[in-house]
Parts: sequence; C-alpha cells; structure tokens
Amino acid sequence: GADPTLGVEMASTGEVACFGQDMHEAYLLSVMSAGLKLPPKDKGILFAVGPLDAKESLAPYAQTLSNMGFKLYGTEGTAKHFAEREVAVEALAKPSSSVHPNIKDMLSDGSIGLVINIPDALNRVDESDGYRIRRTAVDFGVSLITNEKGAIALISALDNIKEIPCLSIQ
Repeated sequence: GADPTLGVEMASTGEVACFGQDMHEAYLLSVMSAGLKLPPKDKGILFAVGPLDAKESLAPYAQTLSNMGFKLYGTEGTAKHFAEREVAVEALAKPSSSVHPNIKDMLSDGSIGLVINIPDALNRVDESDGYRIRRTAVDFGVSLITNEKGAIALISALDNIKEIPCLSIQ
C-alpha cells in the first residue's frame, strides 16, 4: 500500500544513464531501462494533474500526444482545464466515484497505457483519489509519471524519436 511518488529521500536513488544520438533518444533509453513501458498507440494516456501551474504547462504537451494519435483521458478538473485550451481529453470519474467506468476501471481493464499524475501538496495522503490512481497504476503494471519535468521530457522524446535503432557495439 505504499504511495509510489518519490520524496526527496528517494528521488535520486537508482539513477540510470544512457547514451543516444541526442537528448531525446538518451532519455527514452534511460526510462525504458528503468522499467517504464512506452504507451502503445492503442492504449490511452491519463492525465491527473493537481497544481494549476502544472496543468497549464502540460496542456500543450497533451496536445502533442493527441496529434501523435493517442487517446487522452483526464480527471474532471484536468480535462476541463485542457478543454479550455482546446485539447480534446475525455473526462473520467475519479476512483472514489460510484460512476462507472471510472479511472480505476479503465486502469484495471488495460485501456490506459500511461498515467501522468502530478500530485499537489494536499494529494499525498493515503486515501486521496490521487493516491488511488497511482496505486492502481502500479498494481496493474501501468507506467506512471509523477513529475512534471519528467512528463515533459518523456512527451518531447516520444514526439521527436520515431524509432530507436539497435546499435552494435562489436
């Protein structure tokens, strides 16, 4: 039942370094080597973003993912904010809701391949919807990003790298 967000004491533990043709390729290789599964195009990407400034900075990157062909989902607040910026995001009910399908249902049935959940300071308690989203993502093996800069770097890399060639070291 641990919350899978990293605090200051764990944020730099287990670092990975990779080389690539550019920053984007190196970043993709490093997150993949750390266990992040890149989302396939047939799975959606969920945005659950608490802080207003993070919603604002992530909106254009959500549009980038939409332009790449990904289906976007969001919590009600995030979807509303993105829609005001003309980013098409389907709103999903939070896990505590009695409405179905909700986020927990979509994570458990494999409809979502990546969760970008940026918690605010009040969202780090064990029984918050943000905690439930993060915990469910981990329990069902769905890749989880909980850092705004990490999300931006991943989306930029996905947009810039079309394939990662196998490099021979022989």
